[in-house]
Amino acid sequence: MATFYCYGVIKYAEMYLTQPSLVHFTISGVFKERGGDREMALRSFHRSINLFPLNGGFVIINEMLFVTNATSDQIKVSEYVL
Repeated sequence: MATFYCYGVIKYAEMYLTQPSLVHFTISGVFKERGGDREMALRSFHRSINLFPLNGGFVIINEMLFVTNATSDQIKVSEYVL
């Protein structure tokens, strides 16, 4: 079993919908993934979350995570940060 370490940067976060009964936001960015004998791979992620207010806090009612290889443009931009 390999252990994976992720070093990352959040590129941006956006809040799309805010109502008293629902909050929807997304977080996107890139991170370096390293594990075992493999070289570091640059990955891109997009995470979408829906929150519902409950008892003075929030409950996650839906969440989606999409991870893929970074595009050439994302690699160029992230070289300055990662």
